[in-house]
Parts: sequence; C-alpha cells; structure tokens
Amino acid sequence: MVSSVYEATGFVMPRTSENQVNVGMAVDAGNLQPGDCVFFNKGGDYGHVAIAISDHEIVEAPKRGTTVSVRSFDPYASNVTIRRVA
Repeated sequence: MVSSVYEATGFVMPRTSENQVNVGMAVDAGNLQPGDCVFFNKGGDYGHVAIAISDHEIVEAPKRGTTVSVRSFDPYASNVTIRRVA
C-alpha cells in the first residue's frame, strides 16, 4: 500500500518494507507528521509499514488484499521506526 500511495504523488518507493526503511530520513517520535512512514520491527525484520495520519494513528493494509484500515499505535514503542520520505 505504501509504495502505491507514494507513487501516486510522483515519488517512487521500493516495493518491500525491508527496502523502504532505508529511504528518507529518520524522525524522532516527537516530530511525527502525517505522511511519515511508520515501520514495525518484528524479530529483527521490518515486515510491516504504514503511513501516519496523526501523532498516534496510522493507515495500513495489514496484508496484501486486505481492507485498508486506521488504527492507533504508540510512536514511542521500541519496535517502531519512523522515516520521512518526502
């Protein structure tokens, strides 16, 4: 979902979250802005990425083919990495 959203704005993103986590600049949780990419590390791999829509909410498609949803999250959690790509 993330690569499709950014490509619609003219910004080409790698397809996988493992490669997307290397794009852009790191952002501290206190500076999170809508549009920032939020990566979730599970077992050493960044297997999931979502897009921030507020300081505690993300929009995501948890698995390919699933419905896009909005949920809250903790930007200060130890398994979260935030990147600003645009």
